Amino acid sequence: MVTLFSDLPIHWVLLTSFLVGCVVGRLAANWASHCLNGKRFRPGALCDQCKNATPAWTTIPVCGTMLSRGSCPSCGHRRSPSLLGIELGTGILFAVYILAVVSYEAQATSEVRPDDLWRYGRIVSHLLLISLLVAATVTDLIDYVIPDQVTLTGIAIGLGIAVVSGDTQIIHLWVDWNQEREGLQGAYIPEWIKDHRHLHGLAWSLAGIVTGGGLTWLARLISSVILGQEALGFGDVTLMAMIGAFLGWQPTLFVFLLAPFCGMVVGAAVKLLTNRSFIPYGPFLSFSAFVVLCTWRWIWMWESEGNLSVRHLFGDPVGLGILTGIAVGGTVALLGLIRLYRIIPGKQRDGEAE
Repeated sequence: MVTLFSDLPIHWVLLTSFLVGCVVGRLAANWASHCLNGKRFRPGALCDQCKNATPAWTTIPVCGTMLSRGSCPSCGHRRSPSLLGIELGTGILFAVYILAVVSYEAQATSEVRPDDLWRYGRIVSHLLLISLLVAATVTDLIDYVIPDQVTLTGIAIGLGIAVVSGDTQIIHLWVDWNQEREGLQGAYIPEWIKDHRHLHGLAWSLAGIVTGGGLTWLARLISSVILGQEALGFGDVTLMAMIGAFLGWQPTLFVFLLAPFCGMVVGAAVKLLTNRSFIPYGPFLSFSAFVVLCTWRWIWMWESEGNLSVRHLFGDPVGLGILTGIAVGGTVALLGLIRLYRIIPGKQRDGEAE
């Protein structure tokens, strides 16, 4: 358990995380709205109808939304009911992440042992990533676009934190369990990683950016050839690059691998709740990144009875190639299924129905 929270009752930690998440959710929703409307971001609230500033009490997350009944006090214009959902959803994401990392040590591995300062810095870094993912998901669900203001800002933040800290990674740039050091138990980790941690921070973040952006661009290219049209937007490419900037290349590969499965779950849930016939791919990538953040220790430490191990696989170029092929193939297959679903008679894209 992270030592700062060890003396605090876990329910207070989770409640605080939830409340902070609700505040961040309100800010993320506001930022997403301004990104879509091409306006300068301001933390305050303006009515879309009368353009008047709403009272300060209406900007209180959850409570302000409920007390104002989702309407502008000046003109009565109703805001989108999704605002409350974004606030509550972000609060839940924050609480679940803190629960996973603090109580269940979801990111604790024998290879990575950050110092006390950057153990908390890593938590803050990941909460920033979750906030950016919420903003990207909101814009993608509303207008089928992921603005560069979100992803490029995220890439800069993730890369900057990695370089300044040199110690917020959940796995090092290179860890090879196939080359265990003679006389010692554990993986082979190059010495320069320990001696030049800020350079290592730059290297693992850049590797994550290239892996995330490169894999998504490759899937975009292949799906365009197979499906005859672009099934992934360039915003998805920069979104995965942003995820890679915070996580590094190994977790990002798993984000890409798990996204099709998350797509099936999230897509079914959204279909049941909203009856939407088309769902962009960005939310699937975002949800997959959250899953990896909360389950990384078990992903990295998984091994089968037949001596198949994730840790060993990442030191094997052939195995990595196979895993990458599965990730790209699974994404293209899911996009193909989405395309088939969309051409079923009687089914229309939301944008076409409007």
